[in-house]
Amino acid sequence: AHPVKDGDDLLFHSYSVDEQLIKEHGTMKVGRYSAGTKSVDTYLVPTPTKSHVSFAHSLIHTDNYIIVWDCSVHFCTDALFLGGSFFRSKKDYTLKFGLIPKNATSRDDVIWIDSGEAGAIVHPLHAWEEVTEKYQDGQLASSQTTIKLWTPFCKDLKLDLEKSNTFHMMEYTIDVNTKTVSQEVI
Repeated sequence: AHPVKDGDDLLFHSYSVDEQLIKEHGTMKVGRYSAGTKSVDTYLVPTPTKSHVSFAHSLIHTDNYIIVWDCSVHFCTDALFLGGSFFRSKKDYTLKFGLIPKNATSRDDVIWIDSGEAGAIVHPLHAWEEVTEKYQDGQLASSQTTIKLWTPFCKDLKLDLEKSNTFHMMEYTIDVNTKTVSQEVI
């Protein structure tokens, strides 16, 4: 899908619906192509499960994280026989954010945080980190990082051409320390 530039490097992801590839490698891969070495520096499978293929159409990054997601819209091969879109909304799956530290080397480094709400995002607009530091007696006592993400969000995305969808612009606040997500319509 949509690669993004990070300095001189290129961040990219791919996903597969091929059952054999899923069995061997998982449903999604994320990587970094280094302009300096002219090679792929990182290539890992961030997803915790191989049971479904999520509509993870894009990715975004902050200074320290690559952000991917596992949403409520899944690839369904039954569309071959039933018609309609290959992507179907599954209301019993919630939107999860995968925070991949830019120095990650394996799936174990990925932090998955569940939003608790069904829905989908397609093309996020912007993400950044906010760090709150607390000092005591002139010394750093604690530091808390939150990630802000601005993106259109749809509760029940239908990708059939005859249907229209309602998106709301959301600001997600992802707390890396407590592994919680809050959202606000903006």
